[in-house]
Amino acid sequence: VLACLRRWDPGLLEMARALAVLGEHASVTLAASLLDIEPEAAAQVIETLTAAGLLAAGSFRHEAARSTVLGDFPADERSRMHIRAAKLLYQRGTAATDIAGQFVAAGEAAGGWPIGILRAAAERALAGDGADMAVKYLELALATSDDAHEGMEITETLARASWRVNPSAATAYLPRLEAAMSRSD
Repeated sequence: VLACLRRWDPGLLEMARALAVLGEHASVTLAASLLDIEPEAAAQVIETLTAAGLLAAGSFRHEAARSTVLGDFPADERSRMHIRAAKLLYQRGTAATDIAGQFVAAGEAAGGWPIGILRAAAERALAGDGADMAVKYLELALATSDDAHEGMEITETLARASWRVNPSAATAYLPRLEAAMSRSD
């Protein structure tokens, strides 16, 4: 897959990367926005990738091909693309869990609205059977937050989520909660 993509025009590899990052949300419009190109140009590149057999209906035909493309480009570039994808999905009103997934894939999130998205995604995950994903969302939110009160709230939720995954792991958050409680006295 990578050998074929590298033999062609560099725009094909970039489009494959954008579609891999977008995953199930891949579309001509989002891919064009992610790469900052015209939708017509994006459609043409997607058509070429489809004709080559890499894509079907605008998505990768095989998850292994998508994983290969995702794993091939530099981590910092992939991280930037995931963050940009999260912003685009947020602007389109996509579900918090999908946006949070982009931040987790990036391994970072800036303060402000991303923390709210991560927390909302964690609450949704906890309402279902996704405590393990809730832990990932909350750990990233905690690492991103610089507000002490917000950090305490995130830590409390993180302890609850961790308890559902592994009760002994939840104890790691107790010292931080105790310290926060003693400061608020």
